[in-house]
Amino acid sequence: MSTIGLLPQRWRTRDGDPHQAEALAGVLDTAPLVPSGRGLVLCTRIGTQQLLPALVALKSLQRQLGRGRCVVLDDGTLTGADRTTLAHHLGDPPITPRGSMRLGGFPPGCQWEPLIAALDGRGGEYWLLIDPHAVALGEVPEIARAIAANRSLWGPGLFGLSAGGPRRPDAERIIAALAESDLTAREMLMVREAAPVALPADRYRTNPAQRDLPACALAAFGKPGPRAAAAHAAASRTALAMLGQ
Repeated sequence: MSTIGLLPQRWRTRDGDPHQAEALAGVLDTAPLVPSGRGLVLCTRIGTQQLLPALVALKSLQRQLGRGRCVVLDDGTLTGADRTTLAHHLGDPPITPRGSMRLGGFPPGCQWEPLIAALDGRGGEYWLLIDPHAVALGEVPEIARAIAANRSLWGPGLFGLSAGGPRRPDAERIIAALAESDLTAREMLMVREAAPVALPADRYRTNPAQRDLPACALAAFGKPGPRAAAAHAAASRTALAMLGQ
């Protein structure tokens, strides 16, 4: 029996694909994530529409790493019921309300808020920012080694900041530098890091076709559309099957 009709409308996917929504809804039947304490933070910024894919992203990656606690940044649309669901499935993570973060001159929104949270919180913990539409599909030794060596990393759907590294830069200065550069904010911040790790493009991919998923350790689905929705659904089913093992 299909579960799509039981999902709140706000949890339906951005593409309106019932097969994608049903695949993602399977995460609600998986066991809650068990936080492993301090040392590694898995952080994502979401709203109510990204709740189901974010659960898949966080649970699948935490399972492959075998460690980590979650932090959620609310884009302002999470409901009380959403927070209850997140608390149950993610080990009662801190959920930062929109507008509560001291931006200090940085513009609000999805680009800077996760970065500021990680930059401010990295003093004693490694922070790994995760796109809510990323899915871990198998072992991720490159990520595990980077974290163990306390080296920052970047790749599709991921941005890791080592513990004890540089804190937030001067807002006015970096925004002015970005205006004169072809670099993104994340690329400019990564330049400041010591020996950062670039995840291999053959195993960490953006918007892979469904037929290419078996070769992926992690896939990030940032592109809307029916093909991406079908691949995201297939990737989610694979990840959820692993969570059930």
